[in-house]
Amino acid sequence: GKCNQDFRLMGSDFQRRVVRHYALDERPPLEEAMWLITAPENFQVRTLKECSAMQLVAYILTQTSEVYSSLVRAWPLEHAMQRFQDVAHRVQSRIAERSPPRHFGIQLVVCRCEEDLAWLATSSWPDEGASLLVYEACAGSDGSLALPVESKTLLGAAGLAVTSVLAPADAHTSDGDCGARIVLAHTADVVSAGNVAEDSAPNFVLFLPAQEPVESESRLLGFVAHSLRLRSLDVPFVSLGMRRSPPRISTACEREVWQAAFGEPSRPLGYLGARFLVGREALKGRSAAHYEQLLALLDHPPPACGDDHAGVASALSSSWHAAFGEPIRQPLRADDGRLPLFLRASDGFSGFA
Repeated sequence: GKCNQDFRLMGSDFQRRVVRHYALDERPPLEEAMWLITAPENFQVRTLKECSAMQLVAYILTQTSEVYSSLVRAWPLEHAMQRFQDVAHRVQSRIAERSPPRHFGIQLVVCRCEEDLAWLATSSWPDEGASLLVYEACAGSDGSLALPVESKTLLGAAGLAVTSVLAPADAHTSDGDCGARIVLAHTADVVSAGNVAEDSAPNFVLFLPAQEPVESESRLLGFVAHSLRLRSLDVPFVSLGMRRSPPRISTACEREVWQAAFGEPSRPLGYLGARFLVGREALKGRSAAHYEQLLALLDHPPPACGDDHAGVASALSSSWHAAFGEPIRQPLRADDGRLPLFLRASDGFSGFA
């Protein structure tokens, strides 16, 4: 016969034989495994995309002790396997802890002017317990520019229970993010409610832009949404934006704001804007009074700021991570070993705006 034409391998057959070999110590399907690992490169690449477990198990099955030993000497194979097992165990434990009937809730917060929020419906949110609070900054007293009913229906079909409330014009920034006043006031309310009733505080709060973000941010949010759907996410805080605060000389106003807010006048290094996820434990780590104190800076700016309320809000826009208990110099996601691998995405060449 002709090579690769007289041999047919079904993924389900190979899976059954591999399972029976490892579970019941039956004959190993070495012929099938050798066929997979010696197939042309384009075939292997296609198999890795369509049925990666099939190709990987074939390689594992055919490795002799000598090959394994050389791999261990040259590559951190055992460390990688141990890390994989640790992560799998932690994810399984987290899912078990949050399985129904235990309450699991997430809250999305958006400050809207006239943007269409339909893009939020493209992510895979949890089937239940997910809500979207829309602060309407431009709706007017008659609500003529509020989120249309059709959009609410679309978002509801995506698993988001939508609530809209009127908000002042400064609730919405030129970048489509929530303004500092809304972020702090909303967080103080969430923390106060959580102190009264444990289950009333969501497991995670996400502040998101009203306008659809760039592709890299959308992809990152999609990963986060999927992890939330699985109830496997276990992080206290993660920035969801891509723009970093650029290195520049700080003003006297900024230094006084940071000194009053965080106890040191140096510039916080982090991601710009109110685009982040914060977990319940991080929320509870600070009292409502902490956020009210930061809120008071907007009403009563430090002396160096004069009446520059916008300057105070700008000083806070690159330091939300510090407001929620993160180190004032926040590492890049790619360098943050506390984050799961799928969140450690590259920020591009610099990350600066």
